[in-house]
Amino acid sequence: MARLPLNNFRASEQEKMGTFNPVPAGVYTAQITKSEVKDTRDGNGKYLNLTFTVLDGDYVNRNVWARLNIVNANAQTVEIANKALATICECCDVDALEDTEQLHNNPMEINVIVKEASAQYPAQNDVRGYTALVGGSASKLGVKAAVPPSNGADTSSATKTPPWTK
Repeated sequence: MARLPLNNFRASEQEKMGTFNPVPAGVYTAQITKSEVKDTRDGNGKYLNLTFTVLDGDYVNRNVWARLNIVNANAQTVEIANKALATICECCDVDALEDTEQLHNNPMEINVIVKEASAQYPAQNDVRGYTALVGGSASKLGVKAAVPPSNGADTSSATKTPPWTK
């Protein structure tokens, strides 16, 4: 038995935990609220973990994540990550990215998919596309600006050497 150091705790008066089930696939207005560079599981690479917080609709305040393999032995994996990052930068109107905090709190639309559960992992969300909003927050104008998808088109910002590889 453990005596709680809480004074008159009443579960009925507390906000309950939300679900950790993935949000349904779709397009959401969201912004990056956290970013960090982490080591890959095998320790031979690094990925940029971006936390997006949904800003409106039925899933407001829910988080989804994008993981961009920015340092990897597979050059194609890095190329895909650089293209995604270039698109995110364009959505945030950032050309010279020096710190990922430059990407924080810039609303954009994200295309979210649901990756099916596997033997190792439960079902989870993944972000697969980014679209800029004209004039900032969707609540202000609700107008989108087209940003080319990460479809293999070469852009100068996608081919620059990211600062974390220097």
